Amino acid sequence: MTGILVPGDAKDIDFTGTEENPDSITITNLTTITNTFTSDGTTTVLPPGETFTDQCPGVSGNVGNTGCPFAIKPEIKVNLVDQRLTTNKASQIMPDGAEVRVVDFSPPIASDLYAQMVSLFDTGTIVGSCTTTNGTCLAGVPSQQQYSVIARFQLDGSNVYTAAPVAANNFGSDMIAKKVLAINVMIDKNGNIKSQAANQKIVTGSTLNIYEPAAIVVTDSTEIISFFYDTPDNYWDIVTNFVPPTGCTVDTTEQSVHVDQSMDAVIFTLTCDTSALAVAKANLSAQAARAIQVSNAAKAIHNLRDCTGPGHSCKPINVASEFAVTRGQGLKKGKPFTTGTSLWKLVETKVDNGITNREIANMVKDIAKKNDIAIPEWGISGQLDHRALSASVLNSLRW
Repeated sequence: MTGILVPGDAKDIDFTGTEENPDSITITNLTTITNTFTSDGTTTVLPPGETFTDQCPGVSGNVGNTGCPFAIKPEIKVNLVDQRLTTNKASQIMPDGAEVRVVDFSPPIASDLYAQMVSLFDTGTIVGSCTTTNGTCLAGVPSQQQYSVIARFQLDGSNVYTAAPVAANNFGSDMIAKKVLAINVMIDKNGNIKSQAANQKIVTGSTLNIYEPAAIVVTDSTEIISFFYDTPDNYWDIVTNFVPPTGCTVDTTEQSVHVDQSMDAVIFTLTCDTSALAVAKANLSAQAARAIQVSNAAKAIHNLRDCTGPGHSCKPINVASEFAVTRGQGLKKGKPFTTGTSLWKLVETKVDNGITNREIANMVKDIAKKNDIAIPEWGISGQLDHRALSASVLNSLRW
């Protein structure tokens, strides 16, 4: 990085990573005059008081002012149904402050992205990141290849996640890959939050947006399944049929909604014998990349009537989807924990079979952060000492 300092000029230069091998370099023009500098062969003019961050030091290119030759632009859509409300229960949020991380792709990840997105957010090889304003941001990346993009958003004190795969051919002529990352969230009458990564389907004629689960991972035998419908037009009638897979039952197989320049949702409660389901980390398919056929699948049929035409003559349209239903690593019921039980032992005991040491470590970190527990050796601060947790604390932890 080179530049010329003239009388009265001043810059603030900061970096992440190490001085020898920085992950990013940020320059702020501290003066009232325009400043010009060159980074990786690209000349940048920085107005007074403004900041430039080179997210790809050592790599030429500056797509979207990221300092990188390529960029990923996520559009985060949080679809929310709040059962504590009496009217207008369904809404969509384009959040500020959602953390987005672009994770380096490797073949095992594509097959279980949604089951592993929480772990990958913390432990994956991060090649780009950004924080959203009004649901979007630009994460610079060094090359045009496959990635996994994962977003985390805090809602009422709880972290919710969504993800999507990015293919090399998703990058447009502007060298930017644009991806919708949707998430369906249900808040019950007690304030409990259930969320699922979602895919967006767009039905045309007039426009209807359908947001349905990207995949279904069942923990603790019961899962809340939600479908959201949104239209800017007048109007759509919708009947949703939900067929559970072998080994599962559903509270009702059919629900209906009407959307008229509005959003609404239907919610099903799926109950499964988890022993009949495959383990998510080995068998979950990335449906966001392509339509698939799976043997143990739930099915949804969206029976639609597009009533936007002249005289509101309603045109019938049927849209069908399949979802892999797999067993997550849910919590097992057991005896209360006593003083002296470590967080590691707690997770190992309560979580279903098949969990790895790396996954235990990730869950311990997440529990510590949620419950204000300090683990200094892992850089986690908090008010409680992880080596001296009381039985009452252990038995009342937020998971």
